[in-house]
Amino acid sequence: MLYVGIGDMYRMKLKIANEDDIQLYVMHNIIILMRLTLLCTLLLFSISGLTQTVVRFINPETKEPVCGIYSKIFKNETTFENCGGSNKEGFSRLRIRNVDPNAKYYFSFNYTKYKPIWHEIDLNNRDTLIVKLIKEDYYYDRSDSIFSSQGCSSRSYLNYYPRCPRTLEDLPKDIANKLKQHLIERIGVKDYNKTRLIGGQIIDVDYLQSINEKTAYSLCFCYSNIDAGIGMYTSKIKLDIEGNILEDIGLPRFVGVPSSMEFVPYTEILKKVRQNKKYQDIRLKAEMAYEAKENILIWKFINEIFEDNGTYIRNESIYNAHNGKFLRIDTQKGEWVE
Repeated sequence: MLYVGIGDMYRMKLKIANEDDIQLYVMHNIIILMRLTLLCTLLLFSISGLTQTVVRFINPETKEPVCGIYSKIFKNETTFENCGGSNKEGFSRLRIRNVDPNAKYYFSFNYTKYKPIWHEIDLNNRDTLIVKLIKEDYYYDRSDSIFSSQGCSSRSYLNYYPRCPRTLEDLPKDIANKLKQHLIERIGVKDYNKTRLIGGQIIDVDYLQSINEKTAYSLCFCYSNIDAGIGMYTSKIKLDIEGNILEDIGLPRFVGVPSSMEFVPYTEILKKVRQNKKYQDIRLKAEMAYEAKENILIWKFINEIFEDNGTYIRNESIYNAHNGKFLRIDTQKGEWVE
């Protein structure tokens, strides 16, 4: 019997048949070792350019992990790097390739329903960041008695992600003061206290000068009037870099117009709508909007019909939100293609 050593990893018993068989066997194992070495080298090279931080989302009331929550990592505040969702154990691993040692990285969690988090992170750490999902006090889920819209639209830019403010403190102090004064003059102190800044974009107009961007602050506010069944009505206001109004907020001018401060409860108007057979479907949608010409908020009760012949019909039953009067029906027709 002859023992042939292959490195220091193991020894194999070989039954001598002839010299050629032994040489072939040795060469075969050497090739396997070379392949393993190459694989390990590639793996180490890949890992060397890949760092990660671990986040865990927890419901603070139940202490249970929360699945399906998405968060992001940003480089130097405005460059998106990666995103990820939490698994059933509440964990999310956010990975970044080719970390820039001279850059700062931030963990961003921004859901309208929860208090936001913007936190500088060290990607060399391997600890777990615990995120407690604390519900915002202004947030209301939509129900049969409460209307809520979930936010405002935002503009997308190529390779640029503006910061999202969630309070006036996120704005420059002079801009925040100027905006607050404007809103109080428009809607009054009482209704100003029923509004909250819940999102939007703080835009670097100098960075975007090539596209001649004028809007420096696109801000999303929500207005709440629970007695009227309005949990969250959202609208935008746009400002230039000096805080001047480019596009005003979608709220009536309450100051000096007492009738605009009154509302018929949402449930009462909904009852009127459902008296029409066309609007009894459980898929009935409700939206709120501002009509600047009349300086009023309106309710839109929407019924969408998809007929067998491919025709799409959208009926909007419009009501004055302040006095509950029916205004009109807006109808749109078209064809839908699967």
